Amino acid sequence: MNVAVHQTSHRYECTSIQDAVIAILQDIDADNLISPGDDIVLKPNWVKEHDERHPGPDQWEHIVTHPGLIEAVADYVSDKLTGTGSITICDAPQTDSCFPKLREYCRLDDIVERLTRKYPGTSIKLLDLRPEEWHAMDGVVVDKIQLEGDPAGATHVKLNEASEFVG
Repeated sequence: MNVAVHQTSHRYECTSIQDAVIAILQDIDADNLISPGDDIVLKPNWVKEHDERHPGPDQWEHIVTHPGLIEAVADYVSDKLTGTGSITICDAPQTDSCFPKLREYCRLDDIVERLTRKYPGTSIKLLDLRPEEWHAMDGVVVDKIQLEGDPAGATHVKLNEASEFVG
């Protein structure tokens, strides 16, 4: 396994992020991992649309992968796909998260739109992998909404006594 680390400024500035992503992906020889026509999955960390202690549109930076990083990686991968293949940016946020709010706050649809314009032959989409979303009030689940989930299906794993949570 290859590991690369690059230090940037403490701010999420587009050029700084883009330069660091390119350097890191070149350091780990990512060019040999991506071929035209590939179907690529990018899995950011989308925990929740905001910090529970401070709900709102400006309270997400510390609990999700920064959209600038997602866009920089997706741009790099799109370039290597040379107008072919597909990129699916997906995660399964906390069950009580609101994916439409996450998309809005992080402007994820804007990222997909920009990349789709720049790389018209590459299919780029966002995907919420959760099979359901919960709505809670005061920590109590009051509603469950069925979602499409992963189009490839799901696997249920029963660890039972082998779970680290037992004991």
